[in-house]
Amino acid sequence: MNKMDKELLESFGRVIGKSDIDDQKKLFKLFYTQLEHHEKAAEDERRNNEKMYKSMGFLLGAAILIILV
Repeated sequence: MNKMDKELLESFGRVIGKSDIDDQKKLFKLFYTQLEHHEKAAEDERRNNEKMYKSMGFLLGAAILIILV
């Protein structure tokens, strides 16, 4: 969990329970939408990092091979 996720949970915790049922339903829908957005952003970040680490691993392996030969 990153800082934005923690802030989202904290704000949700502060607001929930302070309104009527209809407002709480709206809050849950809004919270769910925000969580989906955070999930997509985390998935994009994972994809980008995955490519970088694969490339770094290959380059590091090639460098070690060159040094040993």
